[in-house]
Amino acid sequence: MRLCLKFYPAKSKATRDPLLGVRISECPMSNLRVHLHYAFASGSEIGPSESECRPYIEKAINELKTGTTNDDDDGMQSDQPADDQLETVEIEDVDSTEDRKKLPKERDIDEDGIPNEEDSDIDGDVIPNEQDEDMDGDGILNIHDEDMDGDIIPNTEDSDMDGDGVPNVEDHDLDGDGVPNTEDHDLDGDGVPNVEDHDLDGDGVPNVQDHDIDGDGVSNVDDHDIDGDGVSNVDDHDIDGDGEANEEDTDIDGDGVPNVEDTDIDGDGKRNEDDKDIDGDGLLNEEDKDIDGDGVLNIDDHDIDGDGQRNEEDKDIDGDGLLNVEDHDIDGDGVPNVDDQDIDGDGDPNEKDTDLDGDGVPNLEDKDIDGDGVPNLNDNDLDGDGIPNDEDDDMDGDGIPNDQDDDMDGDGIPNDQDDDMDGDGIPNVDDDDIDGDGIPNDQDNDIDGDGIPNDEDDDIDGDGIPNVDDDDIDGDGIPNDQDDDIDGDGFQDLMEL
Repeated sequence: MRLCLKFYPAKSKATRDPLLGVRISECPMSNLRVHLHYAFASGSEIGPSESECRPYIEKAINELKTGTTNDDDDGMQSDQPADDQLETVEIEDVDSTEDRKKLPKERDIDEDGIPNEEDSDIDGDVIPNEQDEDMDGDGILNIHDEDMDGDIIPNTEDSDMDGDGVPNVEDHDLDGDGVPNTEDHDLDGDGVPNVEDHDLDGDGVPNVQDHDIDGDGVSNVDDHDIDGDGVSNVDDHDIDGDGEANEEDTDIDGDGVPNVEDTDIDGDGKRNEDDKDIDGDGLLNEEDKDIDGDGVLNIDDHDIDGDGQRNEEDKDIDGDGLLNVEDHDIDGDGVPNVDDQDIDGDGDPNEKDTDLDGDGVPNLEDKDIDGDGVPNLNDNDLDGDGIPNDEDDDMDGDGIPNDQDDDMDGDGIPNDQDDDMDGDGIPNVDDDDIDGDGIPNDQDNDIDGDGIPNDEDDDIDGDGIPNVDDDDIDGDGIPNDQDDDIDGDGFQDLMEL
């Protein structure tokens, strides 16, 4: 039920019945004026019956007539002068099913002939709306007023919160306080600073569920300034405006999904694996020393792409959508693996890195040292440095030249105990190039690649057995007594004799 009260006083001062919401605007004029006010029962679309409301209404009217002051603490007050008699009172019962949201269009609170949405002083108190702490003159400060512009539509449902005729989504001053949204520390004017406000734009939808956090009509995924603070996301150290710096914020875009679970960390509408700037800081991932924007540099970050998986367990370390074994730039630093001195981006140069590809498996135990998806046994570039093994002076990329390396192929087995010294999958006894240097054994002056010429080497084949005790000096799988070329130099022994 809605009651429409019409008061015709010679002079009146503001009075209010908090139960019914009856408001009588201050009117300093001596001539008769018409004041039209709407009263809605709180918390109900239908509300109490007229008979239930009438005692309160009559009490308020009586006080206005007599000028008496309410002292029984029933919530109604009056400071109407005793000599200002109410000349006419009418009570009109209006159908409560009428659409309430149509009423604001007819509203002119101060009855100056200017509709509220066009009135720079809605309540007629000579204080411009943008300077008025109680815009609609209802006795409730804007910051506490659930209906700031007095149009009977709660702020959270009001498409024009400040009643200036400009829809919220187009309004550069949402709360009408004279401070542009981009500079306003309390965007919706509810008294809660933006950085502490769980509903930044005051639309009744919590930020974490709001597809348009700042209420500018641009969805977050398309909004270059998600929190509406005037600082573009790429330059904003607090993208979602929650008071937490991005690098400390577990939910950078404020969508309610923790970064480690968020498939779109920066909330730009691009999935992380398709996003060339995962954390939305304006730096391309390949140029960004902190790809996921967590404040931890990639070289120190155990989860480079911020997906909640530790690098050594992550099949896609840099989060670019390419599996490490297919990724020519595993750590996403813009440097191809073959040219990258730190393939896994952990800050340890490859030659000093005991886990070259960052897969959590030590090189000595790793069947694919460089993490390229090609098993070491079949990999022509064991350490992934772009240099074929037979041309690589440091085959396993451990920083130790092959001719000085006790474990040439980096498999954890010393050369003199390794049945496949060069790690090519071919046993030494069947391998035409034992040390994998690209020179066939019978043309190689250093068969075992230890840096000692064969004719000076006490262990030609590098099997740990001195030549004098070795039944197969050249390690070709043919016993000396059956071998026409015992030292494996390509010349038959009879010819040498």
